[in-house]
Amino acid sequence: MEARMNNTGFLHAEGTRFVDKNGRPIVLRGAALGNWLLLEGYMWNFMGKTCNRERLIEKLFSELAGRDFAEEFLNRYRHAFVSHEDIRRMARMGFNSVRVPFNWKHLMCDGPGIKFKAEGFELLDNIVKWCSEEGIYAILDMHAAPGGQTGSNIDDGVDDVARLFLEPESWGKALALWEEIARRYKDETYVGGYDLLNEPIRPFREDAPIKDLDYLIPALSEFYDECIARIRNVDPYHMLSIEGAHWARDTRVFDHLYDKNMCIHFHAYWTMPHKKLLEPYIALSEQYQVPLWLGETGENTIEWFATLFPMLEENGISWNFWQWKKGIRQNSNYVIKQPDGWDSVVQYLKGGPNPGMENVRRMLDEWAENCRIENCIEIPSVRSAMFRDGDVVIPALSYMEKGHSHIASQQREFKDRDGMMYITRFGALPEIDPSHAHGNSDVRTDHPWNTFDLLLREGEFASYAYQIKADSTIEFTIEARGIADGNELCVECSGERQTLAIGKSQTDYNATPVIFSGLCGESFKVNCVKGRVAIMGIRCKVVR
Repeated sequence: MEARMNNTGFLHAEGTRFVDKNGRPIVLRGAALGNWLLLEGYMWNFMGKTCNRERLIEKLFSELAGRDFAEEFLNRYRHAFVSHEDIRRMARMGFNSVRVPFNWKHLMCDGPGIKFKAEGFELLDNIVKWCSEEGIYAILDMHAAPGGQTGSNIDDGVDDVARLFLEPESWGKALALWEEIARRYKDETYVGGYDLLNEPIRPFREDAPIKDLDYLIPALSEFYDECIARIRNVDPYHMLSIEGAHWARDTRVFDHLYDKNMCIHFHAYWTMPHKKLLEPYIALSEQYQVPLWLGETGENTIEWFATLFPMLEENGISWNFWQWKKGIRQNSNYVIKQPDGWDSVVQYLKGGPNPGMENVRRMLDEWAENCRIENCIEIPSVRSAMFRDGDVVIPALSYMEKGHSHIASQQREFKDRDGMMYITRFGALPEIDPSHAHGNSDVRTDHPWNTFDLLLREGEFASYAYQIKADSTIEFTIEARGIADGNELCVECSGERQTLAIGKSQTDYNATPVIFSGLCGESFKVNCVKGRVAIMGIRCKVVR
């Protein structure tokens, strides 16, 4: 049954945009609660295949701490990892949605027949309740389906074969679970929608039991059709999120419109953040007149975030950040402190000595406390980069598509020292200056800001998205070097202008600050008044 489009009171699709429960257009800005109802090895610092999925992590904890203790720990962990305070902080930080990944086995019993787990649904009920109280949308995401939908560790399958599409029992369980979820939450207006399958059908993999799973893509399309029919039997209103194969990047499954109240959901990791990334999905959005949702992206540098997310906003594309909090790397909103000695568990997986049961139990107890949001370490620069406000470093290459001095459709190509081709975002005919490299970061998976400068010539300019609250005082520090003699830049913000001289240098950068007071706006502009200037980045700091 096709969704009726009288969706007043629910988040829904309306043409190529999302419309909120009150009928107003909305761009979804969210974070994900990974490693909660589906454990992921890398978030425990377990790299490689030894302990890369939930079933193996559970087995490890039972082996090292005893089965009863491990089960009791995981119960405590799941009740501590997400609380009302997490959702409250999300809302306070400006997020209006949260993606909730889950493993089917926490909501449904394994084995013959269909039987649901009340304790698992109680955890989802809590999230929905807290989201309703804080005014943000919960999008429910089947991250691990019965049998596995991906053929990789992320679906917690017994092997790396997408058995959901091969086993009638797994297929039936997945359909029954979505129908039950829809039945339970059909009247919940702060349930934003249903993300039917996360990253189905991995790409070709040489070491997998079945190397190429692409023959299952027609079955994926069939699953979506059957699943939507089951959902619409009980819930005609909630939005549906549809992902393609190959880490939600392949578009072949979008060969027809599955439902009028759906979005096209894609993912982006370790790729250059330029407009070309978006073009295939924008074309599909226009073809089917449905909105786009970049439902998973992150795990990169602050500068990459400061480039990608404003580009999405400029193109009206909703997004969800992976990950709200985790125990490794300082590139999430919050970092969970690892227990003292945790590396001994990591080394055990590599053939090291057993850390000892008493020691492991102590560490797991610490995990259960450290994962509480009040015990986590906030990384404000991550949020500021995504929202482009507050204290943030903006790479000079990350200018606005529609805010420069030349034809918007022009693209400039260049090669790095390894001969790889990259394409800049729509530019101010500012060229990329390869004469100076910053560090030795791997630019294959990142923004090239740390390798290339933005070159502005006299009369050219570039504009940058930056959210400025009313009556703010902002310090902009331009990191630049002159190519010619007598170089001048002009920074323009909220109608005010300040000019600064940039000295000529082949290697050294001027870090010249300019301060503007009484500002309010959504962007600023850097003009080249005289000469030729290579700009590395702009550091924005809120003074007041």
